[in-house]
Amino acid sequence: SINQAVDRNTRHMLMARGRNAGNIFDVLAMSYEAVCFPGRFAASKEIWGDMINQVNSRSLVFNVLLVFPIFLCMGKLPLLMAFSLSNEVSPRGIRRLGPLGLLREFDEEIIALSSTLIALLCMMYDGTGDGTRWARMRMPGTNKSYPFMRDFSAVFIFFAWKVFVSFMDLWPGIALLLCTFSFTVSFSSCVATILEKVNGSEEGTLKKCKMWPIIVFALRYSFLIHLCPKAQALKGVIFL
Repeated sequence: SINQAVDRNTRHMLMARGRNAGNIFDVLAMSYEAVCFPGRFAASKEIWGDMINQVNSRSLVFNVLLVFPIFLCMGKLPLLMAFSLSNEVSPRGIRRLGPLGLLREFDEEIIALSSTLIALLCMMYDGTGDGTRWARMRMPGTNKSYPFMRDFSAVFIFFAWKVFVSFMDLWPGIALLLCTFSFTVSFSSCVATILEKVNGSEEGTLKKCKMWPIIVFALRYSFLIHLCPKAQALKGVIFL
């Protein structure tokens, strides 16, 4: 029995060392375990190691959960473009359209993908390694600094969502936006609450994550602009 206990502890240590808060598969596996089997998750929480014990690692987990649905939706666009080409345009028609014709044919998809890619590059360029704060860049000619990459990421993700909903048609796009909002905010909040209860850590870690204001900004104003007339949407932007 002693050997079995040692072997079990060794396996737990190896598994904990192999967990990575920045790995989407580890994050999804931990989220599934926490939401579907909270009792078992609480009993074996040492398996997940620093992913739930350290504040920065938990913040990275929540950041991954917040951005994953949006990048997953945008990743569908190349497949939709390929299906559209294969079903609606013949090979001869593709040659007849040429590069400019294809750009006009898939302008919304290309704009949404480009905006998503730029937002991803801004996130990667930030490079602080901190899950709760953005790098502050010094403003030229002043002693002040500002997290420009945060605002750039938020604007480009918002713009990508706005174009994506237009591409999907209004109500199907709104329905998909609602599903994404539910998974992004509600599911992440559920996982965060379970981790806080299991680990006995401070509450509110999710809203301190660097991706939280970006995703909430993009989803909130995408809904607002698509559901309200332009004048009312502008008022909402000012007051919200």
